[in-house]
Amino acid sequence: MARSFSLSRRDATAGSLFSFARMLGWLDVGRQRRALLRLDDHLLRDINVPRHLAADEAGRPFWDVPETWKR
Repeated sequence: MARSFSLSRRDATAGSLFSFARMLGWLDVGRQRRALLRLDDHLLRDINVPRHLAADEAGRPFWDVPETWKR
């Protein structure tokens, strides 16, 4: 028996919104990582992040986020 799948307009819209929200989240991660590079040494000390770790984090691709963020 053939199974037919169809998306309602509501399901398609929900999927599009989810994809759009995920894309916005990735753009925000990229923005935050670039901002981390712009912090001076004093501010990095305030948040207890050494310069080399800030540079490592900023160099990661925007889609490379912890698994807990992907839920």
